[in-house]
Amino acid sequence: GKDGKGKGKDGGAAGAAAKAKKNKRKEGESRGRRQRERRRAEKAAQLERAAYKAAKSHVNNERQQAIAAEKRAERQNRPKTKRKLPDAGLPDVKRKPKRQGELDDDFELKAMARFRGGF
Repeated sequence: GKDGKGKGKDGGAAGAAAKAKKNKRKEGESRGRRQRERRRAEKAAQLERAAYKAAKSHVNNERQQAIAAEKRAERQNRPKTKRKLPDAGLPDVKRKPKRQGELDDDFELKAMARFRGGF
């Protein structure tokens, strides 16, 4: 009413009913007991999640290792690319062995042409 106590318009009957409804709880159950039960449930759920995650990661690890082994085998079976070509390029025909101190025929010319952007 007008006294500011918040009991409602009809002199407190509705306010008392609302308060009784709000504080309704099970007999013999305290707030602390509810909190402890909630914590136990959370802990059990967390353990369950951890077990699931461990099993899942084990399966994923095995799958990743199988994929990695497959890729390694594929890489070993691939023909190797020649990364370093000689400056003069690969010889078109087999040449006789060079004497000591002799260089590939025109490697400097080919290098200069490559530098200029020709060839």
